[in-house]
Amino acid sequence: MRSHPQNPSRCGGATFGGGFERFLTDSISARAEYRVTHLGARDDLASDFMTSLSAGGMVHTLRGVLAYHLPTP
Repeated sequence: MRSHPQNPSRCGGATFGGGFERFLTDSISARAEYRVTHLGARDDLASDFMTSLSAGGMVHTLRGVLAYHLPTP
C-alpha cells in the first residue's frame, strides 16, 4: 500500500501578473489583466491501482472586465 502525505491538497506554486484599468466615463471602466501561474509538480498522486501519476504545469490567463462604479453620496 502506498503512503500518502498528511495534506494531499497542498501543492507549491507561484502566480505573477499585471494589468491596467481605464475609466471610459465617470462610472464605467474597462480593465485588462494577465496572469501566469506555475503549478508545482507532484508525483505522489498514484493510488493503489496505479503505479505512477504526476501533475504540474503552467496556466496563462487573460481577463477583461467592464465595471460599473456606483456613485458616491
